[in-house]
Amino acid sequence: MESLVRPQQMRLLVTVFFSLLAASAFAQSEVRVDDDHMQIGDNAKAKLHYSVSAGPALLLDMSGYKFSLWPKEEPEPDFISVMISDKHQYYVPLSPGKTRYLISTETARPREGMLPFPGLVKGKQVMIAIGKRRYDSAKREDVLRVHWLGMVEVK
Repeated sequence: MESLVRPQQMRLLVTVFFSLLAASAFAQSEVRVDDDHMQIGDNAKAKLHYSVSAGPALLLDMSGYKFSLWPKEEPEPDFISVMISDKHQYYVPLSPGKTRYLISTETARPREGMLPFPGLVKGKQVMIAIGKRRYDSAKREDVLRVHWLGMVEVK
C-alpha cells in the first residue's frame, strides 16, 4: 500500500507545525493605550481593565494616542512605570518617536531593591503608568507625573 504523504511532504508538515508551536510560545500579550482604559481623571469612572494572557512579556502600544491630561506646556512623557507588587516595580525609559515598547526581563529595569521582572503571572494585576519623571528633592527620589494609567489583569 502506498503512503498518502511522501517523506518530503512530511518533513515540510513537521517543520511548519514546530514553527507555529515555537511562534506561539514566544507570543506576547498586547495592550493598546487609549482613553477607555484610563484610570485617572474623568476617565477613571469607566474602570475598564485590560485582560491579557500570562507570558514572558507585554507589548505596550501607544501608537496614535495623544496625552492630554496635562496642559500643553507640560513636557511629553519619558517613562513607563510597571507595578506588580511591593517587591516588583520597574521602569522603561521612552525614546522620542518610538510608540511600541516590549516590557520584558530585558527591558523592565527594577527599581532599587526590587526583584527581577517575573513576566506576566496568571492571577496578578499589573498597573502601568506613563508619565514624566522628575527628581523630588524633598523625598530624595525620582517621582512620576502620571499622564496615563491603566490596569492589566493577567489570566
